[in-house]
Amino acid sequence: MNPVVVRRFAVAATCIALACCLAAGYRFSSWLRSSLNRPVVVKPHEVLPPRISVKIHYRGCGHVAEARPPAETAGATLEQVLSEHPGSRVTISGDGGVEVVSEVDGLCPDDAPYRFVCLRGDHVAVYYGRSRLEGNLKEVRLDLPVTRLSSRDAGTLRKGEVVLGDAGVSRLLEGLVD
Repeated sequence: MNPVVVRRFAVAATCIALACCLAAGYRFSSWLRSSLNRPVVVKPHEVLPPRISVKIHYRGCGHVAEARPPAETAGATLEQVLSEHPGSRVTISGDGGVEVVSEVDGLCPDDAPYRFVCLRGDHVAVYYGRSRLEGNLKEVRLDLPVTRLSSRDAGTLRKGEVVLGDAGVSRLLEGLVD
């Protein structure tokens, strides 16, 4: 046999083998991903896995807080967990973990005492929490147009100012007008 023909044949056979290995690897990884994301079916009266985490999602600020699950959740059924956390979303992973997520309207305890004062259009606005989220708008002060503010104060309020509570808002607004 001609050595050039043998070499070309070996290269072609190696490429085909490599393509088959890549296809098999892709197929295996697709199967593995789909099997890990497959929902675990649990009957309402069946005991849940022991690892339960409880999370609270605060819609007002977007923060998620971990809560300590009650001691009674060990050995609890799905029905019992749902009755303790009405309206919660329960996710059971293939590795034996259970996650209970409760949705709460409003701000988390860390953000609730704060107010965010800024400009909204041509007026001063006050928001609940530490940021300018439209759902948290407390008030727009029509009595405080940007034309009544000094350029320094207007620049500060374009960025926004975080203050503690309504008393902090009053102090800040008094300082702007004086």
